Amino acid sequence: MTVNQLDDQAIFEIARKISSGEARQTYLGQVRGDDPAMAQRIEALLQAHDESASFLECPPPGISIPPTICQAAPERVGTQIGPYKLLEQIGEGGMGTVYMESKRSPCDAR
Repeated sequence: MTVNQLDDQAIFEIARKISSGEARQTYLGQVRGDDPAMAQRIEALLQAHDESASFLECPPPGISIPPTICQAAPERVGTQIGPYKLLEQIGEGGMGTVYMESKRSPCDAR
């Protein structure tokens, strides 16, 4: 990495924290010196940074998604699912719950 790239990065880091567009332009004018190409690179980075602020919004801007309903799963310890009985919860995560189970044989009394 060259010294100029480090300078660009340092200038970008300072400029991105300046919320006022006018104050940003004043700052860039002060640090630009005789290098208008550097100012253009920094302005391009700032524009990309400003546009990426909504990248992970939920839902993304312009997309209409109906709200979802979060409901607890009806399964719990003791629930019978087919020939399986849920004995103990052993894990839980973003995609579901994991249970220890036992398979009932056809000979087991209900």
